[in-house]
Amino acid sequence: MLSLLDHQLKDKEYESALVSGMAVLGISGDCGGWISPLSYTPKIAAIVNVSRMLVLYQSTKIRQSETSRLVNEGLEQQEAEAQAPSHFELQQEAEAQAPSHFELVQAMVRQFMTLVEFNGKPTPIDTLQRMKAFGLKIRTDTIEEGVIDWIGDTLLYGKIQFSMPQLRSMVHGLIASTRQHLVERLMLRRVNMDGDVIDRVPMPVINWDKLVDNAAEQRVGWSFMQDDRNR
Repeated sequence: MLSLLDHQLKDKEYESALVSGMAVLGISGDCGGWISPLSYTPKIAAIVNVSRMLVLYQSTKIRQSETSRLVNEGLEQQEAEAQAPSHFELQQEAEAQAPSHFELVQAMVRQFMTLVEFNGKPTPIDTLQRMKAFGLKIRTDTIEEGVIDWIGDTLLYGKIQFSMPQLRSMVHGLIASTRQHLVERLMLRRVNMDGDVIDRVPMPVINWDKLVDNAAEQRVGWSFMQDDRNR
């Protein structure tokens, strides 16, 4: 993947497999034309973000490889000089001598991740970033078509439709189901199919509307349950 990014473009941008591949992703399979910038720009952004992560990953691999090489060279040198090898000291010295993540990332960014307008080179990332900026400009200036419609109290979204009574019924059912799970698994009580407690001992009644809290209380570990008004 990094070889696709580290490709110096000259006169023909589409000699780059990455740029040509992104052009193919812009073709609409439904109508045979091009997809809209509203759909295409996120694809470019995804490629750019993955490229950045690959640069970070590559810098980690290079640093690990260079550190291991320096450690092995140090061990061989100590063995040749008949010295007792100290792996910890060699590791510390190798990590100090190996190029840092910042240096490795900076070198790769300057080589194929920087835009031409900031003294970069013409690379696939430069082309994609320019297309991304152009697409974002279109996205901000274009009003997208609505996808939600109403018929009376019925909401239509794509192939999904439901009325407000159905929505309220779903919410009430979700609350009842949540209560049943809490009673069974938190309070360890048995319930019937209707969600009512089977045990004869009634559930404790909590007057939620009478609970108060003191927002001015700053003591560590203080809880609203310690408030005298809740006793």
